[in-house]
Amino acid sequence: MSKMTLKDVFCAEDLKITFDTEKLQLVNARGADGIKIYKEDDSTLGIRRYITASLGKTNAANGDKILLHLTFRGIATGQAKIDITN
Repeated sequence: MSKMTLKDVFCAEDLKITFDTEKLQLVNARGADGIKIYKEDDSTLGIRRYITASLGKTNAANGDKILLHLTFRGIATGQAKIDITN
């Protein structure tokens, strides 16, 4: 039997979504396939922070991978900026 560590089992991401609250409302966020949201912080207006994790290396964010599905509702006309950082 080989030795397994938490590094082998979980891969986590800390994502920060910043958006224009005068034009957008964040309606829903859900993890993509193989990704689960473990913590959501919405304590600051216009900023959402998500701690996501995947089980196993095959679901890890490596290269191009969808981590979250976000649904926004437009509440005013015009262009709105959305930033995603980690």
